[in-house]
Formats: sequence, C-alpha cells, structure tokens
Amino acid sequence: MDQDQDTDNGGKTCCSYCFSFSFTAGLTSLFLWLSLRPDKPKCSIEYFYVPALNKSLDSHSRLNTTLNFMVRFANPNRDLGIYYDDVHLSFSSNNNSSLATYTVPRFYQGHKKKAKKPGHTMPLNNQTVSRAVLPNGSAVFGWI
Repeated sequence: MDQDQDTDNGGKTCCSYCFSFSFTAGLTSLFLWLSLRPDKPKCSIEYFYVPALNKSLDSHSRLNTTLNFMVRFANPNRDLGIYYDDVHLSFSSNNNSSLATYTVPRFYQGHKKKAKKPGHTMPLNNQTVSRAVLPNGSAVFGWI
C-alpha cells in the first residue's frame, strides 16, 4: 500500500513540475516578445520648398521649378538598428498628377537615432508645378 501512494505522489509531482515549467516558459516567451519586438520606423517630410512658387522672388528666380525637401527618419527601437533599402518618393499635386520622383539611397540607422536626408529633384513637367497653385495662391502637394 505504501508503494501505491508513492507512485501517485510521484505522478502528481512530475505533472506539477511539467505544468510549472511550461507556464514559466510561456510567460517568459510572452515577456520577451513584448519587450523585444521592433517598432516601425517613422518617416516624414520636414522641409519642402519650390522657388517657382515664391512670389517674392524676381521673375528669373521664379523659373526655378526644382523641388527642395528634407526627409526625416526616426528609429524608435532601443536595441535594433535598421538597414533601409532605397526609399522611393513620389510627389503629386492637388489633382493627383505626378510631379516628380526621388530616391533616397540605402543607408543604416542606429538604434534610437534620427537621420535627415536632403533632396532636390526637377519636376517631370515644369507646367505641373504652376498648375498646382490654387486660386487663393496656395499649393497642395502630397508624397508617397
């Protein structure tokens, strides 16, 4: 009779250890996944200027339809750097006509770092920049 009690206790002890180990391993995995998963990088246009739309410039300077801009990248990850492939930008006007394209060359960004990448490009058609101006004198541009 003592032998039966020992196997019952031994079985319960083995099951409780196995359950405890599985539960602890699961909680540890969940904690690691939550704390180490990467955050998405952030990208924005920080500066955008088209000399042709600046009415305070002389008429010769207003012929310059170059799109000048600054792209800002932010890596919010504490422990992970990011290797960017080429970043392709496409600029469009308020009526969704394509104005210009630009490619930011690939680069590496360290953890918790910010990067600014200046760029300038000529429009595909100079007239599209002039047509982007609204009747009130403002212009609306979008980028993807």
